[in-house]
Order: sequence, then structure tokens, then C-alpha cells
Amino acid sequence: MLVVEGLTCRFGTKAAVDNASFSIAPGGFVGVIGRSGAGKSTLLRTINRLAQPTEGRILYDGADVTALRGKELGAEVLLKATRVDGVYSADPEKNPHAVLYPYLTFEQVMSDQLKVMDMTAIGMCMENNLPILVFNFKKEGNIERAVQGEPIGTWVSQSPRPRAGAALG
Repeated sequence: MLVVEGLTCRFGTKAAVDNASFSIAPGGFVGVIGRSGAGKSTLLRTINRLAQPTEGRILYDGADVTALRGKELGAEVLLKATRVDGVYSADPEKNPHAVLYPYLTFEQVMSDQLKVMDMTAIGMCMENNLPILVFNFKKEGNIERAVQGEPIGTWVSQSPRPRAGAALG
């Protein structure tokens, strides 16, 4: 069970996440929705331990993991759910000629300044050898496909995507 209690993440005086509390039962799914800049990515990076909360606690199976990082939790991949199919050469909602990348290295993301997530989070994933799977969560069944290791979206890592069907976690 994942329990988030009073989670706040501030950048200076601005709270990107303010007093978030919820729990997710084993096998459960939760969607985080909101406008651009509402704090969705910061909330997920904080839960995945890619960002440090200012206040609050994160409990996993009863253990306080607030001070741990993703790799210390045994995470094998960071699932980055988005509204497009993965990482593209340009914004696919604006450019019909944008090309979907099935695989990228962290260095490619950084050098090409691709819009996966903020560069600090990319650097932390690279430093901790934590792959990122960017996929469209709005497509029916894609969350399950991602967890099952099916080849969807864009795999960002120093090593190729695991073979199809190799379940994550």
C-alpha cells in the first residue's frame, strides 16, 4: 500500500504541491489530472523520489520512505504517463511530421533538449540508472501494457528496452 500524507513540495515561496494526501491499495491505479503547471509532474517525481518534499510523508507497505530515492526503493523504471504516445522530434499536436522515438539515451534527451520532463529529473534518472518509459495513458489498456513490459511509448535509458513481455516490477 502506498500512503501519501500531507505532501508539500515548495520552490521558494511557491508550493507546486500543497498538502496532498491519498492512499493506493496494492494493484490499484490512480489518475492525476490538472492543467499545465498544476503540480502533477512534481507530485509524481516526489512520490518516485526524484524530488525531495518540503513537508509530509510517503509510506510504502507501512515503511516511511520519504528520505529514500527511487533506486533505493527497488524501482526498475519510472513510468511517465502523458497524453501523447511517447517522445517526439517535435510537438505531435502541432507538427504532423513529428517522429516518435521508440528509444533514446539520457544523453540524447539532454543534448537535443527533448521535452520528456525537467532536466534535473532526467539527470537524476541517468545518475541512478533508472529508465523512463514515456507513454500515452489515455489509450485504453496502456497502463497495463506498460506494466507488462509491452513495447509502447519511448524507452529512455542507457540500455535497450527489455524484451517484450518482461513485466516491470
